Amino acid sequence: MPVRRRVKLRQLEAVLLPDIHHYLLLMTGEVLKLDGHSRFLRLAIKCGSTVLSRTASPSGDPCRVVVPIANLAIGHAHYLRRHMGPAIEHLQLARNQFHTLPDSPLKQFYLGRCVCLLIQSHAYMGRLDREVDVSSDAIGLLRGLMNLVIDQSPDKRNFVERADNVLLKLTHPPSIWYERCLYDIVEITTAHLHIHRSSSPDPHYARLVALLMGMPAKGAPDIYHIEREFALSLTFHSKMDEALALWRRLLHWKNSMRDDQEEEEDTIRFRIITCLVTLGRPRDAKVELSKVDLAHSLVHFSHGPGLLYLARRTYYQIGEFGKLLELCRGYQNLCDQKFKPNDIVPLMNRYYSARILKRLGRYGEAVKRYRNFVSVVEKTTELMSGNSFAFEIDSTRTLQGLLGEGRRGLAHALRLTGRIDECIFQYRKALQFARTDYFSDFKLVRAVLKSLAYLYESTGDTKNAIVAYDLLHRHYLRKPAHDQLAVIKYSWYRGKMFLLMGQLEHALALFRHAHFTCASKRMESAKTRWPTPAELELARRTIETEDEEQEAAPGEMEDGPMPVQEHEQNRGQEAEQSTKQALGGDGTSRGAELPAENVAPGAPQEPAHEDLDVEDRSPFGSQESVPKMAVGDNDRWWARTIEASIEVAERGGCVEDPVPLDHYDSDPDEIAPDTDEPTLASEPFVMPPIGKRLGEMTEPKFEELPETYKEYKEAKLERERYPWRRGVYEDEAKGYLENEAPSTGATVSQPIRSFEIDLSWI
Repeated sequence: MPVRRRVKLRQLEAVLLPDIHHYLLLMTGEVLKLDGHSRFLRLAIKCGSTVLSRTASPSGDPCRVVVPIANLAIGHAHYLRRHMGPAIEHLQLARNQFHTLPDSPLKQFYLGRCVCLLIQSHAYMGRLDREVDVSSDAIGLLRGLMNLVIDQSPDKRNFVERADNVLLKLTHPPSIWYERCLYDIVEITTAHLHIHRSSSPDPHYARLVALLMGMPAKGAPDIYHIEREFALSLTFHSKMDEALALWRRLLHWKNSMRDDQEEEEDTIRFRIITCLVTLGRPRDAKVELSKVDLAHSLVHFSHGPGLLYLARRTYYQIGEFGKLLELCRGYQNLCDQKFKPNDIVPLMNRYYSARILKRLGRYGEAVKRYRNFVSVVEKTTELMSGNSFAFEIDSTRTLQGLLGEGRRGLAHALRLTGRIDECIFQYRKALQFARTDYFSDFKLVRAVLKSLAYLYESTGDTKNAIVAYDLLHRHYLRKPAHDQLAVIKYSWYRGKMFLLMGQLEHALALFRHAHFTCASKRMESAKTRWPTPAELELARRTIETEDEEQEAAPGEMEDGPMPVQEHEQNRGQEAEQSTKQALGGDGTSRGAELPAENVAPGAPQEPAHEDLDVEDRSPFGSQESVPKMAVGDNDRWWARTIEASIEVAERGGCVEDPVPLDHYDSDPDEIAPDTDEPTLASEPFVMPPIGKRLGEMTEPKFEELPETYKEYKEAKLERERYPWRRGVYEDEAKGYLENEAPSTGATVSQPIRSFEIDLSWI
């Protein structure tokens, strides 16, 4: 052999043999990590450390690809041992070393593995700030991994075959590296979706969904689990359209595999129904529900309570209340046997059946159901959730909230049956549970106070009606200052309080202030926008065309423009008419002749007043018992109500009939749905310092309420039996009224600005 060729072979051997030894050590470490035992993981760490010690020699090149791969292998082994400190240290070092290498598919693949392990390590340690940094830097990596996976699709997968890295050939055959790449993409995208919920990377997950949907239906089980985890992440982040497509694909995939995992198939159908109900497609959800054995799922599977909840919500959205009642009654015994009495699943099923009975007009049965529900909840000391699915569905229910809502529903059913005394007692009980030392459900409190004020005023109980109106106007002070409707309600409820006290001057001033605010609100809502430049250009061309046609036919004056004087006169009449409509009616104090805005001619008019409780509203619509409200109906109703109150105050305060409960007299946040959906029990409003800034007394309170309705009725009969004691109560009420009235010295002739509300402290 020539000397020159022998020298070249020795040089090549000196270069290749160390790399082969390093690759064999790293491959041994990868095989040891497959077992997962702590002893083998320590040996894998030792193999990687040996490679690092050899490559750190002066003859070694620190920029070779072996060094970051060895750090990645050591970090992965530490991660499997749950030693997150050394794992993050080696993974961060490997990440920085990979960034120094030139761009190549090999770099993208290993860098994706490194970033994925870094995100999981930081998440395991709860270091959210570092997780955010890593996921933010991974956006560029996502694009490279996407291109790598899309360019090297399964039918033309030749990246591994032409790779120069022996370790990649030995440890990542074509059937493995592709799934590893997909797994890394899903993990990084899911972490970014979880951290940046407000600004999620839509192009990235859209491309990933398209990539997963383009894969063959019969794939490896690893790819199935990757798609399932990503679909679950999209569902939790309210990406329902993409999640629904992936869940349907997974269901088709599961059916084609023909295995016996019945629970997995039912779980996928549960997720599909969840997406359909959230997207507002109840009829499609009903079709999917017909393919599920609900009783079998409720007994054997953990997602059974979730399916029962979705079935109730689906039937309610469609409007099939009869089937819904059969569903609740049919599964009540099964829920009682399967779950504990203090579990949320049987409790909400019982509560739901009572509300549906009330919706169907069967008030006597609804009263019995509500009593049963309240008795069960009163015996409960701690509310439980049977499984994770039930907790996901409704995690905001509290024991006090259920007691308050149950008492409120019972009171409404009693009022519909005509039992007013017991109805008032139950409303007072609901108010006690809605206002505790630890929390206050302000929405429920306002709704109950409105019902109590109406009932007390209807029955002639002036003292308690004054207390209810006083508490109401104080609660509307918690609203923001820019909420004009809250200012209107504050003035009207406070004016009603003064009207019942007999202080007509203060009541009339507050009513006029509410009327002025209502008119201002309606005028602002009726403002027209400025025309766009395109509309101005179109109007100019139209005028020029009309002028040309008029010049061509000067004798035809019927269709031409009207004279200037007549045009100005008509424009003044239109302005006067619009001002009258904005002020609520024909300009006088009577609001009965108010024109209906935004209503087509000949359309059926909705009744202005309906004796409806505030809770009987549904967010889903399509119920015959819930009147539909047009755009300006709320303002018109308040204009008519305030004008009627002004008339009563001007006549001398002789109240003929109290204003009935109406669906316009409820805020959107006070409308409790007739479903067992989660409801927030707090509001972001601060309690105002009433005693310091407004110069008023502390909040008034109702008289002490007995524990049972029997004791309440006996106390009421005792007052009626001993009429000479009534003077004591009247003196107490009179003293309360005199102390409550603020000494403003205002009269009707004074300007209304003196009664404007100071909300600068908010």
